[in-house]
Amino acid sequence: MSEVEIEVSINKLTATELVEVEVKIEFKFQIIIFAFMDQTFGKKYKLCRQKLIDSVFKQGASVKQYPFVLHFLEVEETLEAPFQITISAPKRLFRKAHDRNRIKRLMRETVRRNKLILETHVETHKNLALFMVYTNKEEMPYDVLLRKTEQLFIQLIKKLEENDTSKIEL
Repeated sequence: MSEVEIEVSINKLTATELVEVEVKIEFKFQIIIFAFMDQTFGKKYKLCRQKLIDSVFKQGASVKQYPFVLHFLEVEETLEAPFQITISAPKRLFRKAHDRNRIKRLMRETVRRNKLILETHVETHKNLALFMVYTNKEEMPYDVLLRKTEQLFIQLIKKLEENDTSKIEL
């Protein structure tokens, strides 16, 4: 296909399809992953059940990657998504609600952008219940948080692979 033909076909696409075409052209090795990757972070990824949250803290383990602490537990039951997560910014570190909300919004976005790391691992393992806490006293730049979240998830996968963590059936 010549460059002219590519430009003509791009002009007929919508904005979301245009992004997909650009990614496919730039990164040929990621075509399959991008085609099947759901980039949403909807309600099914939110951990809301108090009983399960309590068991994450009582029976689970944790990994740390500054500025995050991630408490996790492998669960026997099937969840709606491969993992469910609760995100927290402590009130004692961020007194104002709008500061806490901004931190949590940034954390949700970094998890959404890096969720493929966890989803590919969880396909072959049990589901995960996660509780992520922000521990820094000040807001960090988004690109740093994105990189730290990726490192945190990789560290979590390594810990899951090396240790057979405690499992619970609710």
